Amino acid sequence: MRCPAPILAGMVLSLLPTVSLSQAGRNANAGHELSYRDDEGYIVLSKILDEGFRANGNKLMNIRRLAITPRSLDQCTQIPADFQDAAADFKKKIGVKYAFEKKFSPSLKYKLVTIISLPDSAPEHVAPGTTTGKTRKVTSIYYLSAVGFDKNKTHAIAYKNYFCGELCGQDGFYFLLKGKNGWESAPGITGCGRIS
Repeated sequence: MRCPAPILAGMVLSLLPTVSLSQAGRNANAGHELSYRDDEGYIVLSKILDEGFRANGNKLMNIRRLAITPRSLDQCTQIPADFQDAAADFKKKIGVKYAFEKKFSPSLKYKLVTIISLPDSAPEHVAPGTTTGKTRKVTSIYYLSAVGFDKNKTHAIAYKNYFCGELCGQDGFYFLLKGKNGWESAPGITGCGRIS
């Protein structure tokens, strides 16, 4: 008895494994970044960037194209009970190499940069095939993490590091709540920030 091609193709496809977050992380470790496609994540990151954008006179910002893995959240602050799910999601996501897209708020003027050379620093190393190997000089840059959410996407945790020179910069974790007016900083939670 012959098996029709569509049925055979369906059987073969059903046997293929689905890609999990851990598999995505392994693929990213092979030098391939995954596109960061979380629309709500871009809204949260835009909210975090907005303060710096306004403080800098609404000037063009450089944002590192690749998401970073920040210092340990657990060593930094006591995570409130209502942020535990967001923290677990955050820890999973920072293990994946994500590449940001041009999806930040249109009210922000920004440029995604791949390779940078800050004054008195060495150029960043990039996975083969992701750039032409040219170095761009910038005076400041924002490094961002992926955003961790709870199941209902009402609690979020993100990390931002702003580097503006050898003795200039700040970083911190951000704990946000989604309310009637959008995302706002959670009151009373320290983000364990550092300023130099």
